[in-house]
Amino acid sequence: MRKNYFYLMVNLLTIGVFAQVGIGTTTPSATLDVVSSGNTNSTKALEISNSSATEMVTVLNNGNVGIGTNTPTARLDIRTNPTSTTDPDIGMLGIGTTTMTAPSAGAGAIRYSTSTGGVLQYSNGIVWSTLASQPTKSIVNGNFDAITAANNTSPYLNATETFDANNDFNSNAFTVPRTGNYLFSAVVIGQITTIGNGQFELFVDVNNGTLACNAIQLTVTNMQKQAANLACSLRLNAGDIVRFRIGNNSGAIFTLSTFAYQRLFSIVEL
Repeated sequence: MRKNYFYLMVNLLTIGVFAQVGIGTTTPSATLDVVSSGNTNSTKALEISNSSATEMVTVLNNGNVGIGTNTPTARLDIRTNPTSTTDPDIGMLGIGTTTMTAPSAGAGAIRYSTSTGGVLQYSNGIVWSTLASQPTKSIVNGNFDAITAANNTSPYLNATETFDANNDFNSNAFTVPRTGNYLFSAVVIGQITTIGNGQFELFVDVNNGTLACNAIQLTVTNMQKQAANLACSLRLNAGDIVRFRIGNNSGAIFTLSTFAYQRLFSIVEL
């Protein structure tokens, strides 16, 4: 009797191995063959849901596959809100490495490469090329606040922005967003209380103390109106803090002009 059961089990397993299952068809051509009743993006060929009845995978009859969405608008769509014009919501895609050559991968393939710190690369069918990012360059324009500086002082200049492309400037400090070259320019006009015999200057300060570049230094002799202008290009590192300062060694109190157009500055990422 046990031998008969054994033979029966073997026969059943053999049938299971070579059987083909059809859903929506009586003539399956694969181990599992699913044929849907539609052929548009408004009907589904396959739907997989979790225990909370949330659709996890959707295959539409036009061939679009959605993971985390039941309305995929692309061949493979992992966006939660595929039709949104502002925020597609959750949908991170993980891309791994491969040793396959670009011709073997074919045009349009994407891979992650661990070279040079980790980059994404795409294949044009001939070579793998790095996907280069083009960040918005930092540009800041503004006006220094009108301040009064005592003799023999070098205060930082607070400022009001009129334009800041990436919000890199705050109060009196510019935080360098990326390592690279930056152009700083500024002009200030002011007045001393009495005629003195000394100097007035404008300069750029990096990381709270390092003098990066000076403005034109003017000797205070027979005039009370003073001006300084500055233009310099600096190679800076990401995270550096840059500020404008004035140095008053005129022998008297110096007051910046009350006219905003006489207290200008700009910062441009090159």
